Amino acid sequence: MRYKWMALSLVFVLVLSVAAFAASPYKVGDTIPAETKIALTDLDGVATDLVSEVKNGKAVVVFMNSSCSACNMELKLVSQMLAGGMNADLLVISVDMGDSARVKVHKDRFFLRGKWFHDPDFTVAPLFGFAYTPATLVIDSSGKVLMAKGGYDPAVQGAFVEAIENAVK
Repeated sequence: MRYKWMALSLVFVLVLSVAAFAASPYKVGDTIPAETKIALTDLDGVATDLVSEVKNGKAVVVFMNSSCSACNMELKLVSQMLAGGMNADLLVISVDMGDSARVKVHKDRFFLRGKWFHDPDFTVAPLFGFAYTPATLVIDSSGKVLMAKGGYDPAVQGAFVEAIENAVK
């Protein structure tokens, strides 16, 4: 009986280890496998996947919600960087709850750039280890994660800009 419990405990630990490994987030240097589709829906309800939206070789992905002032500051900064001639796509993933109408109004009100998606269940950001917004990452068209940073801190804005510039080169 004692060995049966030990064996069951070992199996349980192995199952948890495999599940934890399978659910671990993508980190800088990781490549999202080609067969893995990270589902997104644009603001018009059209389904797509994250990597297929990288059209210019690399993309800066910003996770935000419209009621987050730090998200808006980070998004504005990234948008200005890309408008300055940086060759990368801007993909914005809003995690606002509810339908995408609110997100459309926010995007239009502030004349924000980029291709926008809606993830009201907050399913995509945790795949990259983010548990909050704002969060930014750079990926290339092969799905390789080149840079990832959570949070916004104006005090280290220069380092943030430099990290994005280096990743997009």
